[in-house]
Amino acid sequence: MRDESTKQAAQEYLATKLTEEQQRYEDEQNHATAVARSIVVWRRLRDSLVAQCKEWNAVVGEGTLTCKETPLGDLRVWCAALSKQMTVHFDSRRLLITIKNAGRLENEKDVIMRIEGYRTGPA
Repeated sequence: MRDESTKQAAQEYLATKLTEEQQRYEDEQNHATAVARSIVVWRRLRDSLVAQCKEWNAVVGEGTLTCKETPLGDLRVWCAALSKQMTVHFDSRRLLITIKNAGRLENEKDVIMRIEGYRTGPA
């Protein structure tokens, strides 16, 4: 009986250790995927915002929204009517996209999005 319980405890220990190692490997792979794909995610978001500005201006029939990329790579959107701007910043080290909207009320917070990756291939 004692021999059987020792064997079972050892098997449970090994299973836990393997699970932890697999989780650590999975986390490393997910982070590597996020780093590798982050610039693509940023470009798609940037292109989408620029396209929406152009679409808005086409519907309105005048250039009420101005969308420009700064030398630092941030995206700035100005509204001609309100002299307010929205800044979209990509932090490649932290994998964060921060949206600051000057037209928002002071008690409302900035939008912060984190880029994450998930490995989908075989182990």
